[in-house]
Amino acid sequence: MKIPVPLSQVKSCRRSEKMHIPAMRAMKLFVTLAFAAASLAGVSANAQAPASTAPVGSGIPAAPAEGIDPSTLPDIQGIHLGMMAQDMLPKLAALYPGKGGPSQAGVNPVNVRYIQAPNRPWIGDIYGTGSTTSDSFTATFTGPPNKQVAVYLMRALGFQSGRYPLPDALIAALKQKYGPNPTMKQPAVLCWAYDEQGHPVAMPVSKTTSCATNQLLAPVNSINTYLPGGAILPMVQADVNHWLAMKCGTGVIVVASLNLTNPGNGGPLVVASMVVTIIENGEDLRDAFVGQSYIVAAAAAARQQQLKNAQQQKVGPL
Repeated sequence: MKIPVPLSQVKSCRRSEKMHIPAMRAMKLFVTLAFAAASLAGVSANAQAPASTAPVGSGIPAAPAEGIDPSTLPDIQGIHLGMMAQDMLPKLAALYPGKGGPSQAGVNPVNVRYIQAPNRPWIGDIYGTGSTTSDSFTATFTGPPNKQVAVYLMRALGFQSGRYPLPDALIAALKQKYGPNPTMKQPAVLCWAYDEQGHPVAMPVSKTTSCATNQLLAPVNSINTYLPGGAILPMVQADVNHWLAMKCGTGVIVVASLNLTNPGNGGPLVVASMVVTIIENGEDLRDAFVGQSYIVAAAAAARQQQLKNAQQQKVGPL
């Protein structure tokens, strides 16, 4: 049995703002189509479009000028944020040997795609399952047209009965790995914050709740759009604001949640299971914005092609 994960792993967002004024949509549509036109020009169904980013001033951070080096970002068992699936798969196969597949020991990559855009499927998730199923791992990757990289890592680990570690020992090990000064959300929930170059930073003060429920935009299933309700619409600032509100800042966040239990022998509390999650908010935001722009431009191009095809149809004798 897999261990229930106490932390939110919501991979989609719900939008509460109603500020989608038609005029604003029309203006943003023009900007978005111009912004993504290069992404579609000459792009075949199996081609990757050039990388791009969100507009300056939107609140979505620009990528570091020197790029992101996965080796500098936090990891779980040597699996780093920012890695591509092809680099991660052999490492996970060594950690989780077996045939793989749903609910089987081993590694199970899952393909996803944009349903209404000319892109080939990519690996959206990789699941690793231990032989006892008390050790499971998840990695989630961003979508095209930008490079598909891991922005979410999660490990759920259950400890063998009779070998439960003490909280102090496990917390000391976590501090050694992720840093000596975590923010304690609860006695058994620890959080660390980093910038996108892997440097420790202060936890966002105004995000005391969302750091334990940090939501992800990267698709875990094939999608029509990054916006709710299947709407293929260009992004407006209200959409970006909603994304930012549900994030714990725009950097990298590590959360370790310990499930404490009483062993029943009058001894101290012990740790029955642990969940560690790591999310790269900046890359997740950038790639979702660019992905939505790509989807909108693809839909517009498809409509134009349909119109062109209709205009070229010859009318027979009447």
